[in-house]
Amino acid sequence: MKTLFAVALVCLMLGASSRTAAAQVLSSPSSNAGVAFHLGSLGLGFGLAVPVSERLNVRGEFNALSVNHDFDQDGITLAAQLKLRSVNAYLDCFPSAAAFI
Repeated sequence: MKTLFAVALVCLMLGASSRTAAAQVLSSPSSNAGVAFHLGSLGLGFGLAVPVSERLNVRGEFNALSVNHDFDQDGITLAAQLKLRSVNAYLDCFPSAAAFI
């Protein structure tokens, strides 16, 4: 039980900092697409952003985390499995050509 609590606590802490851990691989203004890898409460993930127009981007993300643990209590073995998956789609709108402040 302590191990499961520790895993959950680590996942929560990583989720709180997941946006600061994201790394833009292709991020120059002239690039056609952007790729990001991140670690958060839903596990390891990656994202892809593609500009549709000067003021619109389409983004997609996928996250996955699997945790398996066996518990032995009084001669009874319990096998626990946690599988988290998420797929996200976004439309980013930039209302003005100026940068956000």
